[in-house]
Amino acid sequence: MNQKNQSIVKIGIPSNIIYNELISNYDILKEKYHLEIYRFPEKKISELFNQNKLDIALLNPISYCESSENGSSMVIPTKCIAMESFTGLISMEFSGKSNKISTISLPKNEEYIGLIAKIILSERYDCFPTEINNNSAKNENPDCEIIFNELNNSSSIMDLTEIWFDTYEIPLILGFWVCKSDFNKCDPIALTNELFNHEISDEFNIIENNDADKNEYQREGNIHYKWTNDIKESLNEILQMLFALGIVQDVPEIKLFGEKNDKINH
Repeated sequence: MNQKNQSIVKIGIPSNIIYNELISNYDILKEKYHLEIYRFPEKKISELFNQNKLDIALLNPISYCESSENGSSMVIPTKCIAMESFTGLISMEFSGKSNKISTISLPKNEEYIGLIAKIILSERYDCFPTEINNNSAKNENPDCEIIFNELNNSSSIMDLTEIWFDTYEIPLILGFWVCKSDFNKCDPIALTNELFNHEISDEFNIIENNDADKNEYQREGNIHYKWTNDIKESLNEILQMLFALGIVQDVPEIKLFGEKNDKINH
């Protein structure tokens, strides 16, 4: 085995458990690819990647814009995570104490989802809530709270990914693999494909788990784990939206690792 193949490949992925399927086979592959994996909040992952301390990272659209400022970041067109309609994974819970949404509590270290929630509230309800720390000494009760992995039958609960899809009619892209254009320690396409949990579908269908005996309507949606041209187009729409809102300074070209003549293998 030559020296290049012996180089450590450092992979960064946010610590939230919703990303676990993308690295399900890490223990099996860590010796084959000489892997080291780093689980940190998404902002820290972005910082490490931009400092060239990570070889491959799972970035959200905002982090991708930040990493593309020098034009060297490439999307690895293999696996991603994108939510289409109902998933039950991210909830918007309203206190009901007021008809106006003035305050919002966001998950710790989840700036991107927090921003998406604010965009939805401003678009659909003309609300521009102030973020508060729900664990503060003031013991403030927010008008809206964003919660991961929570779902119940309360009418005050809304599914964030469902309302996003209803509003914009594109999947909500949470993350996708990125590397630098000069990365050559291994084949990142093979690596990121092999890391994925192939016991689940690339398009994982979710059906709401409610009381079937009451003949209640069951919401459903999909988690997309495969990068496709449709995902690329959705990402471009999200980047354009972020730019129009002044959240990012530029809309980078979506460059794909290994791409030739602007073609992509499905």
